[in-house]
Amino acid sequence: MIVISIILTLLLPADARERSLAEQEIKKAIEQFVSSKLTAQLSAEEAFSVEFRNVPVNISVIANGATFRVVDKGSMPLRNNALLPVEVVQNGRVEYTFLVSVKIRRFGKVLIASDKIEKGQSGDSISARTEQVETTMLTADVIADKEKLTGKRAKRIIKAGSVLTESMFEGVPTVTQGSPVTLSVKSNSVVIGVQAIAREDGAKGDIIAVQRVGSGNRYTARVVDEKTVELVSQK
Repeated sequence: MIVISIILTLLLPADARERSLAEQEIKKAIEQFVSSKLTAQLSAEEAFSVEFRNVPVNISVIANGATFRVVDKGSMPLRNNALLPVEVVQNGRVEYTFLVSVKIRRFGKVLIASDKIEKGQSGDSISARTEQVETTMLTADVIADKEKLTGKRAKRIIKAGSVLTESMFEGVPTVTQGSPVTLSVKSNSVVIGVQAIAREDGAKGDIIAVQRVGSGNRYTARVVDEKTVELVSQK
């Protein structure tokens, strides 16, 4: 459990100045807690902010030297709206717990399509720009670097101005549907190559359907490289 503690000196009864001090210390404890959790998750180019929705102003403690600490629940999502439990600890004992509502906003660089992207378009040919935007509501697979598009192609049409994500792209197949390939057939110690047509896209190692040239016979074959597939079975 990660706990960020702030030592306070509060005198009872709490006046307006003391309540203001308590509120500041609660906010400080929460900001430090969020920072300690997100620092390991965010890159150097990413940032965050914490907005407070409600902070109790009638905090009272038993005696001087109270501690505010934010309790880490482990699976607690630190994104968008969150309720953080804060404990008031006195002499090593939790006197009571209250909840503070916050909004945690995240910011980072993303890749944005400058022009319309066609289905099947190569990632290397895509026109895109990098911008610093709020990423709070974006999916975790946003793309920040165009290098990640190398060897990829668009799965679908993507509108200009769209934030690009990894789910929009797929690997460029080693063999494409309709391309000529050599179907390698092993018979004992002999390897025979026959001409065939790929009936599906496939990356290296994928099993795809192929059709032998000059006949209607179809086979399943494993992709070896751009020009060769290896017979698995006849359909």
